[in-house]
Amino acid sequence: MFKIILTIIILLGIQFSYAQTSDERINQQLNEMKNSFMKGDFEKFIEFSHPDALKKFSSKEEAISFLDANFKLMESNNIKVLDIQFKEPSPIITYNNELQFTIQQAISLKTPNSKRIENSTLVGISVDNGKTWKFIDTSGKTSESVFNTYPGLSKELVIKPRFQSQPED
Repeated sequence: MFKIILTIIILLGIQFSYAQTSDERINQQLNEMKNSFMKGDFEKFIEFSHPDALKKFSSKEEAISFLDANFKLMESNNIKVLDIQFKEPSPIITYNNELQFTIQQAISLKTPNSKRIENSTLVGISVDNGKTWKFIDTSGKTSESVFNTYPGLSKELVIKPRFQSQPED
């Protein structure tokens, strides 16, 4: 069951309640990504994933099918994503002709035995000067493995380790 949750979180690449940045375009795109995920519209959701995050799939259709199957598996195990929130955005930096930043994402989950929040870092990348953003979810990866997997990222980005917390009731 943990593997299912981790897989979904890693693939969110992505994710959301109210995005908290000072950039309205980023906020809009984060909320669109969140809403598409929460509705199970993985075709729309995948549009927000950075192409490098999708390389393990042979096609966009395979990625969508994988997300859909894992979402259904979570539901069959009575695991539900209740909310996704974004907080603590880093400053936007320019690196290799791209804009890059990080933001913390908090994914609220309800499992048969508990509620918990999975906290991780999301990396935003824009190649068109901030008009559109693509995201990489770093859940389950060390900062070293993130920079090895995505060598185009600036080492100035701070990738915090994933951690769980209990929601406040």
